Amino acid sequence: MDFNIGHGAVGGKVIDRCHQGFVASGLGTRILNGKNAEDIPVVDQGARRYIFDYRKLRKFNISLNALPGDGKIINRPAITEGIEALFLNKCKQKRVSL
Repeated sequence: MDFNIGHGAVGGKVIDRCHQGFVASGLGTRILNGKNAEDIPVVDQGARRYIFDYRKLRKFNISLNALPGDGKIINRPAITEGIEALFLNKCKQKRVSL
């Protein structure tokens, strides 16, 4: 789970709780709208993504170039904090509005 990233773990391929919540809410909505749960296919893609902690990468001298290109980097220096905050706010807004 992604809750350890930023609290000690360097990173890796983890379950993205925000994405998982979006998927679960969509499935729940379909069921509440009358769709039979047995007729809904299992969603097994997209819940895992690469997430790394910038501070830990620097601590262990791990180059950003050594990471997968589609990974998310958290705790970057101030220049990217605005972008990160925007992403997190969007995630929270979507969660609340569902």
